Amino acid sequence: MFYIQKIIINNFRGQKKPIELDLKEDVNFIIGRNGTGKTTLINLVNSALSADMRSLIKLDFSKISFSLVGNGSRNHPSITIYKEINEDNDLSMVFSFQESAKSKPRIIRYSMEDFAKPWRMMKVRFRDLSNPMADMENDAASEIQAELSKYVNTSWISVNRAEANRQKDDDKFESPVDKRLFQKSR
Repeated sequence: MFYIQKIIINNFRGQKKPIELDLKEDVNFIIGRNGTGKTTLINLVNSALSADMRSLIKLDFSKISFSLVGNGSRNHPSITIYKEINEDNDLSMVFSFQESAKSKPRIIRYSMEDFAKPWRMMKVRFRDLSNPMADMENDAASEIQAELSKYVNTSWISVNRAEANRQKDDDKFESPVDKRLFQKSR
């Protein structure tokens, strides 16, 4: 399995400058003030790497790229996901998988216009497997998920730094996360 070495996000929450995250192989922390987009960023990464189309369409970004390393391979695969609008104003999520910098990317488009049709939503809800049209919109998602599983497996944990039985204005307040970070920094 590969690990994510770098993430680049374009137009995240309307920001003109791309966000670039250089990640470590084992553990990564994202720390910042409330309201700065930490959870939204994690949700975007998780939605992108799990092909969660419902979430991806709602998240404010234009493109997210993952540079991968590991597996004892000299190849450095990449995964790029971007929103594409055609001449009819139909939105698609485009997934590009590239084995190495020299290889031709494998492109899979997932049309959000088809997914949004009410009759398709009903068929997905009822899972009418006898009708091939019922899972038509899931074919691309299944193909994307299968391709993603060749490269990555994600897990993450959200840590709330406040203890339930303490108040932040308490003179002796120090969250367990803060204590641990302090110990590690010495």
